[in-house]
Amino acid sequence: MNLAAPMVFASSLFHFLELHPNETIKDIANTGAHVCNAATFILFTDTLIFWGCFLNRERAWRFDGGTAVFGGATLALAIFSMILYILYVANEHLYRWLSGLLSTVVVWQSFLGWWWWVGAGSGSALSVLDDDASVKQMIMHMEVQETRTKDGRANKRSVDVPILPQTAVTQDGRKLRSLRLVEWLYALKKSSSRR
Repeated sequence: MNLAAPMVFASSLFHFLELHPNETIKDIANTGAHVCNAATFILFTDTLIFWGCFLNRERAWRFDGGTAVFGGATLALAIFSMILYILYVANEHLYRWLSGLLSTVVVWQSFLGWWWWVGAGSGSALSVLDDDASVKQMIMHMEVQETRTKDGRANKRSVDVPILPQTAVTQDGRKLRSLRLVEWLYALKKSSSRR
């Protein structure tokens, strides 16, 4: 993604140069903007394919919650928008409506791509709960906390409520701030052990 930022910046500069009164400068700026935009479309499509098919393949293509449907639609629209933009550059003067269609496709691609990313669990701290070892470690940590709480405050409380730490450290050293799922897993484990 380090290549996308200079392309976007150069494209915006070229779009400002299109406001120049000289026609030669306008044509050069228009061509430069199209080259930068096409390169950005290609980079974005390649990045989506790399993220979905190689980097986060297991979670991006699961079928619960429609994650795989969002991924397929996002990749299809990314490839379609890339092809559409290349056609737009070649036939800009013939089809004036192609610009509006391209904008619509990009908006839908962004919307579906966002939900694909969310459905795959990216960006959430709960993504560390995928392996059983980290869940077991957090549950053991919570049991230790509960034992300490019972020993230290047995006479002060009438109800057994485990005191949870502000953060939990996973096996690979990352901190997990949201403990609601861990609380749920802990309660589930505790209720299954009573049976």
